[in-house]
Amino acid sequence: MPWTVSFAEEFEPEFDALPKEVQDAILARALLLEREGPMLGRPHARAAPCSGGPMPTP
Repeated sequence: MPWTVSFAEEFEPEFDALPKEVQDAILARALLLEREGPMLGRPHARAAPCSGGPMPTP
């Protein structure tokens, strides 16, 4: 089952300012996440904290 991945509108200007190679890498990860959904694991994704606070650093 494909998943939907979207970026917040507030991210668009920052995304557009990134080098093309970085944009391509982000989009590739988004496509991977769409395909794998919640089964996508590290190093590509990790669970978000339940508190809604910032992600802990590994």
